[in-house]
Amino acid sequence: MVRHNKFAAPRVRTAIVAVALMASGMTAAVATSQSASAVGPVDQLVVADVSSATSSALSATSLLTFNTSGSASFAAPVPLPTADSGSDKAFTLSGSSNGNGSLALSANSNFLSIAGYNHIPGPTGFVDATNAPIEPKSTTASQINRMVARVSATGTVDTSTVLGTGLLNGSAPRSAVSNDGTSFYISGNGGNIGETAASGVDQVALGASTGTAIAPTTQKNVRQVQIAGGGLYLTSDKKNLFGLGKFAVAGLPTVASTAITQLAATSTATNNVQPGALLMLHTGASGSAIDTAYVVIDSTSLVPADPVKGTPELPPVAGEIRKYTLSGGIWSLNGTKAGDYPFLTGRVNTAGTAVQLYAANGNDSGNTLVSFDDSGLAGA
Repeated sequence: MVRHNKFAAPRVRTAIVAVALMASGMTAAVATSQSASAVGPVDQLVVADVSSATSSALSATSLLTFNTSGSASFAAPVPLPTADSGSDKAFTLSGSSNGNGSLALSANSNFLSIAGYNHIPGPTGFVDATNAPIEPKSTTASQINRMVARVSATGTVDTSTVLGTGLLNGSAPRSAVSNDGTSFYISGNGGNIGETAASGVDQVALGASTGTAIAPTTQKNVRQVQIAGGGLYLTSDKKNLFGLGKFAVAGLPTVASTAITQLAATSTATNNVQPGALLMLHTGASGSAIDTAYVVIDSTSLVPADPVKGTPELPPVAGEIRKYTLSGGIWSLNGTKAGDYPFLTGRVNTAGTAVQLYAANGNDSGNTLVSFDDSGLAGA
């Protein structure tokens, strides 16, 4: 039986857009978003919260903290800057984009990172040929720079990493993960709006504006990335990888165009299956190898046939979480849970008997934060 717990939301009108477990105490902000005092227990759940879900606007973002037992937030929100001030740059998110706003804990557990836009809250300020407002993900990188915010375990905010115009052009900045807070792997779609050879994953140092195109140019579109077990994993809904993959190198990739190995496929017959958030864990009794994966499949609408392009109709896809397990070197589907869960995190429970998952439930505005263990996943 799945134990399902809904967390208390401090502002029900907002959209909870990401979740991450913080191993040490995220602290309450005092005075400004760049300074904080150390308070709060360990093993807290941190969510990125936005104040608007308007498709054509960008929203102020705050980090909220919850006890993992399900109680309400125990610390004041940590707001991210909403205006440029020296090296501290304005950080906003698109509240209506499932792909934007994935919050990640660094491999050394000392930092949180999140990718967003260097823009003040409000409309993008750009319109298309019909004079309609352009939504954030459709802007070019020269119109609105993509960026990364880093927050330390003591609450110190750094928003100095603003990407140049050649990175993530015409795409939502989907995730930013770090090994130790000194550099980030950033995922998105690098091949839109005139870019013919761009990477879906770039490595950028803290405070830098340029970096290394880690993914091959054939893998322009990457949804989420995660560091686990010393390696870099990813999901993609576009060629050449449909599903879950891993950069094929010992340790973390550091050179351009590192090859990617597909671990589990979601679909090659249609590109309307969209794998998004992922969680990689070690759940075995011995060793440290990553042996379990949770991949979110986002719900999608029917895509009509396009006679001009010659593409067929693509059926709608229902959202779900898919659990994959590794055995004998093969990743196999081993359970599903239906529903819309655009962001998730989790850990092996204290009894060592199941994985406790924490997820944002729903789409756009009115999301809730829920918790359940994976013992009741269908087929698990």
